[in-house]
Amino acid sequence: MLKTLSAKKKFGIWKSFLIKKDDAIAKRTRDMSDISKILRFLELLLVSKFLFIFFILTELITFLNSNSGSITINKLQVNQIEPKSDNYSPINLTDDNPDKKLSNTSWVITGTLSKPREEYKKTIEGLGGKVMNSVSKKTTYLLAGEKAGSKLTKAEKLDVTILNEDEYLNLIDNTD
Repeated sequence: MLKTLSAKKKFGIWKSFLIKKDDAIAKRTRDMSDISKILRFLELLLVSKFLFIFFILTELITFLNSNSGSITINKLQVNQIEPKSDNYSPINLTDDNPDKKLSNTSWVITGTLSKPREEYKKTIEGLGGKVMNSVSKKTTYLLAGEKAGSKLTKAEKLDVTILNEDEYLNLIDNTD
């Protein structure tokens, strides 16, 4: 029967099942004075959540192995689209590692620059700095290109160190 239902319906069935299960568990364990009841409640809760995650993964694998999934993957490859996140990094780049040249600094990048902003951002983060979207009193440096605009004005008001591209490169090369 489950094979004939759409993924959305299956998801709905699992969701309602888990909600009912959680309610039933909660009703049975209202008197939490007994430690065994608490442990049983946690065990049942964990199992129900695991089943839900298992269901989602099963649906994802089923889709990727299906005709539609293959077509989707092929379209992504043909169009040279690699689904990835620009803001995910398994390494904490904002840690306070003193070995990194720009540790404990925060940056804002603005204006028209000779290279894409993403290139500057990766370099700064690779050296331990943190890149922000807006200028604040916590901003250490503003990397400003041509036509910097309101961010430059705000940085000047807040007494933030403002660097052009040449000054930025000198700082990067000379920071020990």
